[in-house]
Amino acid sequence: MDRPNTSTTESHNGSERDLELNSRNQEVTDNEESQPNNDNQVPVAATNENQRVEGVDEEGATEDHPRVPSLPPSVTVQADPKFMEISDQEREWALQIKRTVEASPELDNIPDMMYAHLAIFSQGDLDCAVNRVFNLQAYKKEYNIVDSIEEGKRVIEKYNIQDFQGIVLSFDFDLEAGTSLLVLDPTKLDKSVFKCHRKTKELFMALYYMSQAFFPNLGVVRKGHVQITEFE
Repeated sequence: MDRPNTSTTESHNGSERDLELNSRNQEVTDNEESQPNNDNQVPVAATNENQRVEGVDEEGATEDHPRVPSLPPSVTVQADPKFMEISDQEREWALQIKRTVEASPELDNIPDMMYAHLAIFSQGDLDCAVNRVFNLQAYKKEYNIVDSIEEGKRVIEKYNIQDFQGIVLSFDFDLEAGTSLLVLDPTKLDKSVFKCHRKTKELFMALYYMSQAFFPNLGVVRKGHVQITEFE
């Protein structure tokens, strides 16, 4: 599959009326009123044992998003709509990426959350964004990735409970830093699994679904993901 030519950016295909940029599936159109820029940044909440995030109770719930039982506040806080804010410039970048992908017969469309993610990451570099769409598509086809919560849960549970037990020590969100945090112990990985095609495939499938969990909102996209690797 040839890489797409990013010069074909003028074909709209209704993109401006299709882009959804928040977790509540609200449609974004070019006729919407411009929102405040806020210096192109989304404020990421800071908290610790003695601090609280505005609009979030002690159990990690917001007015619109009740706390999910058994999940720590650091996880449920991520559903706060304020972490899905996007600037006018970032929105235009996202629309540009989407128009280019839709105009390219070599590329499949992707979720609107991913367009927003790519816009923030690439900061207007269209070639960078489209190449990432190309590489992601190749990865998903190679490992037969199905974008569904059920499949993601199945693969991750099998990855960390059965074939690769003990590798993932912790996964959480650092509200003070605004990042996601993963702690791994690669010494628990039996390298012989790479001799088995099935287990190797499941490993890379699990890595895909875990990467989706690392960036649940645009606030974390801005701040990034931290990975700590233990070797003892």
